[in-house]
This record gives sequence, structure tokens and C-alpha cells, in this order.
Amino acid sequence: INISHARRLQAEYAKTGVPYELRVLEGCGHMAWCYDGNGTCDCKAGVQGYDDTMDNIALPFVAKALNLTLG
Repeated sequence: INISHARRLQAEYAKTGVPYELRVLEGCGHMAWCYDGNGTCDCKAGVQGYDDTMDNIALPFVAKALNLTLG
């Protein structure tokens, strides 16, 4: 997906006031769930290479947007 689509979506969300956060992970493409928090996006070990880095980044944002308290 071309990044321009995400930028357009970001602009539309900005008009509505709906919470939206765009984080561009250079070189990740659709491998974002393999992002290691240090600029690397590669699931070298397939699903075994997945860790919870992206969960730790995304979950607090979603919880805040839904007004949830994480325990």
C-alpha cells in the first residue's frame, strides 16, 4: 500500500477529531507486526519470530481511544 493512502486517511481523521495515530515504520511494509522497536521489521523465524513489541505499542493507544484501563 502506498504511504500516500495512509497520509490521506490521516488528513481525513484530522478533520473529524477522531483519535488517529500514524507511525511509519520504514522498511516494514506489511511486516509491521514483526517490528522490533529498534527499526527492524523482519520475521526471520516466521511466526516464531513474532514478539509482543507491536502489541505493547498499539494496545495502549487502543485502550486510551476506548477509554479502557489496562490492568
